[in-house]
Amino acid sequence: MENIAGLNVDTLDVKIIEALQENTRATCKSIAKKVGSSDRTIARRIKRMEQAGIIRGYRVEVDKELVKTGLLKIAPQMISEDVIETSPAEWDSIASSIKDIFGVAGSVILFNMGEAIGRCYGRHLIGSNKTKDEQILNFAQIFQARGWGELTYNQIDYEKGTGRVTISKMPFKHQITENLVRGIFCGGLEEISSKKVLVKKVEGQESATDVQKFLFEIGG
Repeated sequence: MENIAGLNVDTLDVKIIEALQENTRATCKSIAKKVGSSDRTIARRIKRMEQAGIIRGYRVEVDKELVKTGLLKIAPQMISEDVIETSPAEWDSIASSIKDIFGVAGSVILFNMGEAIGRCYGRHLIGSNKTKDEQILNFAQIFQARGWGELTYNQIDYEKGTGRVTISKMPFKHQITENLVRGIFCGGLEEISSKKVLVKKVEGQESATDVQKFLFEIGG
C-alpha cells in the first residue's frame, strides 16, 4: 500500500485505474467483474480517487480529420500528442543541471528544447482551418494551460511583422529557464507564421520577477 496525495492506494485501486485506462467508459459493474469486487465498492473507490486528485479526468480521443475541418474547437488540454509534459519545478531542475554542465552554452540548449516543444504545438494548430489570429490566440491559451505563464500580445504590426509579448505569472525560479520559454514562444510562432521569428528580451525595464517582456520580429 502506498500513500499518494494523502490517500492510501492499494492493489484494488491500481486494478481499477488499469481498467479505466483500457476503457474510460467502463461501468462499475464491468470493472467489478474484472477485478473481483462489488460494483458499489468500485464506485466508492473511484469517487475517492477523484476527490483526492489521483484520477484527474477522462480523455476523449478525436479523429484528426474532424479537428482539421475546423468544426471542433480544440481545447488546450487536448493538444498533448508528441509532447513531454514537465512541471515548472522539473524544468528549473533540468535548466540548472544543463547550466552546470554546459555553462553559457546551456542557454542555447534550453532555447532549442523550448523551440522544439513550441513547434509541436504550432503544428497541431495549423492543422485546423482557423485563421492566423485564432491560432496565435489558441497558442496563448495552450501556453497558460501548460503552466508556463500568461502570454499577452500587444503592439502587433502585421504589415511589418513585429510586435511585443508579455509573459506574466511565470512559475520558474531560475533566470536561465527563460530561454526555454523564449524558445517555446518562438517555435510556436514560427510554425504558425511559416516564417523565421526573432525574439529578443526587452532590457532595462523594472518589473516583477515573474514577468518577462519580449520583442518579436517575423522574417520574410
